[in-house]
Amino acid sequence: MPDLNTATWIMIAGQRVTFDRYPSQGWVATGWEQGLPVARRPVAEAYLQQVLSRFTPEQITWTV
Repeated sequence: MPDLNTATWIMIAGQRVTFDRYPSQGWVATGWEQGLPVARRPVAEAYLQQVLSRFTPEQITWTV
């Protein structure tokens, strides 16, 4: 699982959502369809941790 204190971008294999961390907004989820962003919304870090706990570490990619 990524360290949410240092990660800036998270993707889950097979899912159509990414998570980006912004200094002013915190974590923002982006939903994707056919390579285009279709929805964005802020998410709490606790919610992101809950989502990530549903997947194996091999399914999660992140950048620092």
